[in-house]
Amino acid sequence: MLNKRLAIALTVSALVAGTTACGAPAQTAPSPAPPAAAPASATPAGAAGWALDPAAGGARIKAAGLDILNAEGTADHYHAHLDVFVDGKPVTVPAEIGFSFSAGGQPNG
Repeated sequence: MLNKRLAIALTVSALVAGTTACGAPAQTAPSPAPPAAAPASATPAGAAGWALDPAAGGARIKAAGLDILNAEGTADHYHAHLDVFVDGKPVTVPAEIGFSFSAGGQPNG
């Protein structure tokens, strides 16, 4: 088991070193910075009905038919990016929506 871990660590290290060594060539003159885009005015989360309610998180997760996990673990899992639009305008979704927290403040779902 240790030899397998060592082989994996060496392979990852070699890939990182190779990727770094094969980077883009240095530029002789820096490119001008692109103009900053004006930030989109997002609807406040509460106005869109997305108010964060951590106390009800567990019930909402169960109502969606999902299991509440007590740790991420090592199984394959995915983190999705979500954009929400209401009437064509972006809505800011609160951070950590869908998480419930233990008494110690640790996320557990």
